[in-house]
Amino acid sequence: MTPIFRSSATPTLPAESNLSNKKRNFTTILDYNVRTLTFAANSPGEHGRSVRTSPDDEAVVKEGFRLASFNQHASDLVSFERTIPDSRPPRCRDKSYDYSSLPKMSVIICFTEESWSTLLRSVHSVLNRTPPDLLEEILLVDDFSQREHLHAKLDDYLTRLPKVTLIRLPSRQGLIRARLRAIEIARGPVLTFLDSHVECNVGWAEPLLQRISHNRRVIVAPVIDAISSRDFSYIPISANQRGGFNWAMLFKWMPVPDYEKSRTGGDPTAPVRTPTIAGGLFAIHQGFFRSLGFYDPGLHIWGSENLELSFKAWMCGGSMEMIPCARVGHVYRSTQPYSFPGGNVKVFMRNNLRVANVWMDDYVDLFYLMKPELRNEPFGDISSRVELRHRLKCHDFKWYLENVIPELNIPSLQLMASGEVRQLNL
Repeated sequence: MTPIFRSSATPTLPAESNLSNKKRNFTTILDYNVRTLTFAANSPGEHGRSVRTSPDDEAVVKEGFRLASFNQHASDLVSFERTIPDSRPPRCRDKSYDYSSLPKMSVIICFTEESWSTLLRSVHSVLNRTPPDLLEEILLVDDFSQREHLHAKLDDYLTRLPKVTLIRLPSRQGLIRARLRAIEIARGPVLTFLDSHVECNVGWAEPLLQRISHNRRVIVAPVIDAISSRDFSYIPISANQRGGFNWAMLFKWMPVPDYEKSRTGGDPTAPVRTPTIAGGLFAIHQGFFRSLGFYDPGLHIWGSENLELSFKAWMCGGSMEMIPCARVGHVYRSTQPYSFPGGNVKVFMRNNLRVANVWMDDYVDLFYLMKPELRNEPFGDISSRVELRHRLKCHDFKWYLENVIPELNIPSLQLMASGEVRQLNL
């Protein structure tokens, strides 16, 4: 049985009000933002500023990059509850919400071998910037971490925090199955997934929950600001981008097309329809996720689960949106500091094969055109996922291309070869 530890801490945050007994009324966004730890205004990283390390710390900085693929030393100098700049469009601060109608959410954060400071800064940012009435729980899923600080030390620290449950997996399962384990016990009607090296910004929760309260078949994602992997500065990102993909089955950011800008009327706070999501940060109604068959349990560890969810959401009666008024910072790193059972590339390509063969119909040949070496590679039994698609009466992939991402270039299958040209230093 998977060990589960629920925090018994008495909440140190402001008490929840009983919104269910109040009449429905709209209130300007609360911009809930509290701190429970003492801090100095000039502490490293405050206000999202960059952290400067000493040349004398070069060895410890190098070791931190080896362990975490980011400057772990800089992160450790930053408070768990630092201030960050409000990166929302200004009009977001004037939005009103009927708090009594917003559903509660279970926040799910999965991790393996995560650094101490980034993990706890993620948790504190959820607790400190989410109105307590909207937060059902935080489910932390430890995917068989071996680092010492993620055992007894973490257990002890979490006893001080309200609403936090720690689930420990008995073997390495990967992100996809770790999330599926958390879903089994999640109590909130809305599931909000976050990575374990994020910082939620002020007012991040309400815009996501409002969209789902209006339409339970929409999957919503915040605009993802950047946190520098080198100095941990908080970098606001333009909302003029949305998720796409290429025929090699890689997620990519793409400019918001003119037809979508026309649909929103130029309102910088309006939700933007997105063909795909990055997968690390999003919210979905638990009932809708269940109707979609959650994640494909045949996907291993990590990779392509975001495209699977994106394709089936659109093709099976739902939609996806980026929400400019919801902002979450994320540490982007160029490499992963841990290995995948079976090998990183092999696992990722196998997952791509499963998703492509279930959802892309004849367009799967374009994937094989980009990756001809995978044509005869095995990807497991997909009959249950094909049956799910038929049962849900989903659109075909041609409909998705024509109605959701018409700007995507469709290569000719008559191409003789594909590749790249490089200039060598002679």
